[in-house]
Amino acid sequence: MTKNAPHADAVLIRLGRQFEEARKRETAACADVSEAEQAARDEHTVATLDRAANEAGKAAAALAARIAGLPARTAEGFRVKLRALAHYNPDALPSEIPDQPDPDQILAHSLWVDMQGEPPPFEI
Repeated sequence: MTKNAPHADAVLIRLGRQFEEARKRETAACADVSEAEQAARDEHTVATLDRAANEAGKAAAALAARIAGLPARTAEGFRVKLRALAHYNPDALPSEIPDQPDPDQILAHSLWVDMQGEPPPFEI
């Protein structure tokens, strides 16, 4: 890659940033719905907040689909895809491993660690 060439995963990284923001908006919108329901607000308010949460979720899902449609060419690109996967399926990339892990659990956890940019907490 030359100095002026764009990053091989520039589009994927940009989409990943947009996805992270969309998921934050979705999470906040869902929290607003939950708070409104618990506060026994009127049905119109809850319905309005629920629609906003659904729209935020659709926006995040659309970005996830775009991320899935692009090939990852670098570690940064794979990290974007892993982070998106972890948003929807936290168990796919466990943050902890059991005392007697199977190889797939060790590998899945190592991906979670890589996604965090941290060294693995176990010896290979």
